[in-house]
Amino acid sequence: MSDNRRIFYLTTIPGLESVSHLELCEKWGRAADFFNLPLYPEVFFHRGGIEFEAPAALGFALNSVLRTNTRMLMRLASFDAPNENTFVRHLKEIPWRDFFKKNDVYDYKFTSKNSKLSRSSQIEFCFDKVLKKLNVKHKKGGTTLYIRIVKDKCNISFDCAGEAAFKRGQGQLGAVASLRASTAHGLLRVLFQGVAAPVDLIDPMCGSGTFLAEALQGGAVLDRPFAYQQIPLGRDVQVDLQKAIALMTDSHGFPIRRVYGFDKDEKAINIAEKNLKKIGSDNWDLQVQDIFTAKEKEPLAEEAPLVVLNPPWGKRLPGASRDLLKAVWEQHQPQRLGLLIPAHWKLDSIPMQKVRDLPLLTSGVETRFLVFAR
Repeated sequence: MSDNRRIFYLTTIPGLESVSHLELCEKWGRAADFFNLPLYPEVFFHRGGIEFEAPAALGFALNSVLRTNTRMLMRLASFDAPNENTFVRHLKEIPWRDFFKKNDVYDYKFTSKNSKLSRSSQIEFCFDKVLKKLNVKHKKGGTTLYIRIVKDKCNISFDCAGEAAFKRGQGQLGAVASLRASTAHGLLRVLFQGVAAPVDLIDPMCGSGTFLAEALQGGAVLDRPFAYQQIPLGRDVQVDLQKAIALMTDSHGFPIRRVYGFDKDEKAINIAEKNLKKIGSDNWDLQVQDIFTAKEKEPLAEEAPLVVLNPPWGKRLPGASRDLLKAVWEQHQPQRLGLLIPAHWKLDSIPMQKVRDLPLLTSGVETRFLVFAR
C-alpha cells in the first residue's frame, strides 16, 4: 500500500467546523487500521474549514462519505511568492503529472490580497509557462485549481470534488431559498446528537424537503462523479480508495423511523415529493398544511417526534416570527426541536429547555441553530 500523504482541506459554512470535524473523525476511525493510522486525525481549525493530512486514497475516499462539508481541496503547494519569477520556480516543483496527462486542460479560481501578484493574467501566464511542457492548456471547465495569495503567501490547491460537495447527484430540485444539503446534514447531526432509538422526524415548513432527504439518506455513499477520478493520481490509488469507501460506509445513518413534511405551499410539496422519490425510499409522508392555521392536534405517532425546520425569512413568513415556537409546540409537542433562524429573531418561550445555540453564517446571513429538548 502506498502512503502518498497529502494535505486536505474541508470547507464548510462558518459555524459547522466542529460538526464537520466530528464527522471526519467518525469516518476516519473506520479506515484507520487499514492505513495504519492513529484512530483520530490531527486537524487544524480555520474559519470555514478544517485541515488535515491523510494518504491520498483516504482523502479522495472521504469525498464519497462525508456530507457536511461544501468542498474538499488537496493542497499542492504553499510558498512565498513576492514576484512572478519566484512563483514560476515553485510551480515547477509541483508534481503535475499526478494531476494532468498530455493534452489535459485546467481551470483556476484566483484570489489575491495585499500582494504584488494580483491579476489573473499574471497567474495564467505563469501556469502556461510551466504546464506547456505537458501540453496542458487553460480552458473553462477543466481540472480546477484554487490559487490564494495573501501578503505574498501563496497556497495552491486541487478541487477534489469538482462540483460542490453539497450537490448530491440525484438532480434534486429546489424551492425558494432552499437550504444546502450539506448544511441540512450538519444541523441534523447536531439535532440527533445523543439520540439512539429510532424516532419520527417532522419538518413543518419542509420546502423542497432537504432536511427530510438528508435524514433518510443518513450515511449513504455519495454516488456521483468527482474530479479526483479524472486525474492520474486518483486512478493510481483506486484499489485502496475503494477499500476505504467500503470501510467508511455507514448503512445505518440517522435513527429514523419515518419522516413527515408539511408546507403551506402546494408547489413546494410537489417539489419535495419529486426529490424524495429520487432517493429510493418510501419511508415518508408529505402534506399541504400551514402550521399557523392547522387544526389537527393529534400526534402522528405514539412517541414524541423530533422536529426540525428552516422557516422562510422576512416577508415570506406569515405572522410574527416570535409565535413560531409556540405553533410548533402546540402542533407536534416534540421531544427535541431544531430551528434555524436569523440571529436577530426574537421568540416566545415554550415548555422546553434550550440546549444548543449555534451561531452560523448561512448564505452570508448571520443565523443561529437552536436546539430545544424536554
